[in-house]
Amino acid sequence: MNTLPLKLTVTPLLILAASLASRRWGEIVGGWFVGLPLTSAPVCFFLALDQGADFAAAASLGCLAGAASEAGFGLLYSIVARHFGWPLALTAASFGFAVCAFGFAKA
Repeated sequence: MNTLPLKLTVTPLLILAASLASRRWGEIVGGWFVGLPLTSAPVCFFLALDQGADFAAAASLGCLAGAASEAGFGLLYSIVARHFGWPLALTAASFGFAVCAFGFAKA
């Protein structure tokens, strides 16, 4: 089965839908849509079609670990930036991301 046409249409349509939702219902709703796994979810779906369910399940765990590490980055950045400014916040958040990613990789 050739999934290339599906790959070229599904993800851009999801991003378009998020953009239109933001215009229609405001930035808060748009932010929630952008926070959804609108790019990683289709990738995992296509991996399941192309490589099989076991491979897609392992990739899905990697996507979740990456999203959790990104959340840790954002949280740590916001906490440190309030008190010490953005240069230290960027450094601390990057280190926090690496620690989270390493921790999830070992789990």
